[in-house]
Amino acid sequence: MDRKKSAAAKPYVAVPWEQPGHRTSSSRYLCRRPSVRQVFDIIPRSSHFAERRLQEAEQIPEWLAPMIEKVEAYGGQAAKIKQVLCTEYDAGVGIGWHRDKPHFDQVFGLSLGSACKFRFRRKSGEKWERFTLGAEPRSLYVMTGESRHVWEHSIPPVEEPRYSITFRSMAS
Repeated sequence: MDRKKSAAAKPYVAVPWEQPGHRTSSSRYLCRRPSVRQVFDIIPRSSHFAERRLQEAEQIPEWLAPMIEKVEAYGGQAAKIKQVLCTEYDAGVGIGWHRDKPHFDQVFGLSLGSACKFRFRRKSGEKWERFTLGAEPRSLYVMTGESRHVWEHSIPPVEEPRYSITFRSMAS
């Protein structure tokens, strides 16, 4: 990533990092996971992924307000952002197949840093139907409907550092 792009991304990732990167194991392999750096919400609780429950998070800081306004405008009347997650992916790190928790509704992601392959899959009989979306730096993706509730998504290891700011509305 050239210095010009890096400098443009800095205001959006300059948050106080709280959690170090960590390693996790599964039954098949040892892998590096992305570092969840900061979770903000404007409701009293947010998703705590390791414990699979809702827990309190910090209030969404003012520096995110202009981005939230743009995301909500893009998403229409149903897009009322209640939770924001800032994630750092070091080079060589991705995230495995998953669906966002059911208490969230619309999911928007602002991709910063390096480009990535945003992969989708869903079960189709005995096989998987797959689709890959190229998420370019400074692009915004949205998951609603089937892409949100039926398809799983993952990101394979990235070649250069990547940052993601995920904006979520709550299910009714």
